[in-house]
Amino acid sequence: MDSYGKHTDSHMFAKYGFVNGDGSGHTEASLALWHRHTLIDEHYGTIKNLMDQQKHDKPDEYQQKLLTRLRYEMLHYLRFDDGYEECIEQVQTPAWELKSLKYKHLLKISNVKRRWIVYMQPRNKDAALPVTVSITQPVTTRVPPKSTQMQVQMDIKEVLATCRLLSLTHDDYGGRATKILEEHLSRGSFPILPPATSTRSDNLEDDDGRGLEFRTHMCVVRLASAALDRFNITKTTLTKEVGNLNYLVSKEESGDFGQLVKNWTAAYLRLGEMETLEVIKAMAHAKLQQLFVDQPNKDKLLNSETKYIMRQKPCSLEALMPLFYD
Repeated sequence: MDSYGKHTDSHMFAKYGFVNGDGSGHTEASLALWHRHTLIDEHYGTIKNLMDQQKHDKPDEYQQKLLTRLRYEMLHYLRFDDGYEECIEQVQTPAWELKSLKYKHLLKISNVKRRWIVYMQPRNKDAALPVTVSITQPVTTRVPPKSTQMQVQMDIKEVLATCRLLSLTHDDYGGRATKILEEHLSRGSFPILPPATSTRSDNLEDDDGRGLEFRTHMCVVRLASAALDRFNITKTTLTKEVGNLNYLVSKEESGDFGQLVKNWTAAYLRLGEMETLEVIKAMAHAKLQQLFVDQPNKDKLLNSETKYIMRQKPCSLEALMPLFYD
């Protein structure tokens, strides 16, 4: 049963101080690894509002500080230079010109939540109404059922568009990638769509499109994997922790029951986010398999063509500073 509409568990906890705890709530996960996409200031509103405002009014000292921090943080997303043999460090080149436009587009979507956050439907749609409702105790002491890609529905088109922006090379779209970004810069958060697909299947018509979609989905895998690494705990361990806390909550034998419930809630929310990230990765991996379903020499292809290069380590942040000071 979906008892609170499409509000996520994280939203419910932040707004009301409790979660159902039975897997009936939506979950969410953020791929915004290097910036705070929901930065809110009590006087000035969100970063997005500040960026819009500076077009008309000169920002004051505090506003400028927020904007400067955002401009620096967004540079980190451009450090991988996938699809290029070498890191892009030379200005006044076609690759640098594209990177400059990508940076401008990133700033425009920095506070657009749907471009960074993915929402997953409830893990337990069969949950029944609780017998009692209390903000100090979960409605159930059972661990939510595990999620798989086939069990849940999730729309990742918007984060794919973000990764497609990050993964563009100046050779994409038949060499028109730079022109496309230039033409759409005034549109703000327009989503970059995949190259044309055939009507027969989801496989792309040409190798150019296949390379971009490969890098795009690998970008999603990279961001989701990095987000998972930040938990510094395995899902198995966290699941056991939730189960143990469930048991203690049900027995109500702790000396500090209120703190126990808080610990349980924190673990439960983290578990939901981890499961959401794992499903994101699974969906991206599934698409990667589809891209090469008609390629018997997939491994040879990936290791021989520049368009399939995915960097394991980021390029120099210092090399990107001309973008920051521009």
